[in-house]
Amino acid sequence: MNKNTPVTDLKGIGPKTADLFHARGVYTAGDLLTYYPVHYEAFDPPVRPADALPGQTVTLALTISGRPVRAGSGARRIVHIKAAGEGTGVRLTWFNMPYIGNSLPVGSRHYFRGRLGRTGAGLLYMEQPAVYTPAAYAGIQGTMQPRYSLTKGLKNNQVRKAVAQVLEEYAYPADYIPEEDRALLGLTGLRQAYRQIHFPMNMKELAEARRRLIFDEFFEFILSVRRQKEAG
Repeated sequence: MNKNTPVTDLKGIGPKTADLFHARGVYTAGDLLTYYPVHYEAFDPPVRPADALPGQTVTLALTISGRPVRAGSGARRIVHIKAAGEGTGVRLTWFNMPYIGNSLPVGSRHYFRGRLGRTGAGLLYMEQPAVYTPAAYAGIQGTMQPRYSLTKGLKNNQVRKAVAQVLEEYAYPADYIPEEDRALLGLTGLRQAYRQIHFPMNMKELAEARRRLIFDEFFEFILSVRRQKEAG
């Protein structure tokens, strides 16, 4: 795989999905490498509902305590499910996901991540939370997950998977900065920088990636100015 490999060569990207990537200016594997996240979501350990602050995005470990209650029809289908964590109840609500309750039987335990709210009567609630099994959440806990600029119909997970495949299979050219010089400059390798800008494990890795990529942009600018002078 190289910078000119079309996105349609990646797993799960057919013509329709490719059009969504094209709408964001992404046509090739090289475009994906430089399609940097707009922000990152830190997946912290779950908190007790009683300790969580309304208005914040948190992860709660909850046990389903009630069967789904469905309301509305057409484009306004709503599902409410009662859950609880360490004695504190939380109302979970999803819009336009009528079958969500099928995977959340009474007594099952899951992790729910979303913005926590509190009604005037003091009831805690989450609307449209993401659902994780304990094992799945354990796999991402403590990491920083990328969030990309999207267009209608294009999901963040589609971009994330495509980027991950490129990072795994891309045939990187030799780094133009020798390892000894990188050490003197305090720069990480280019391949590592791309991995860390998309999937940093912590803020230190993210800062290292940004430092290297900013250096490259400045270096390219200096080269372009020199070429213009030589041509001029």
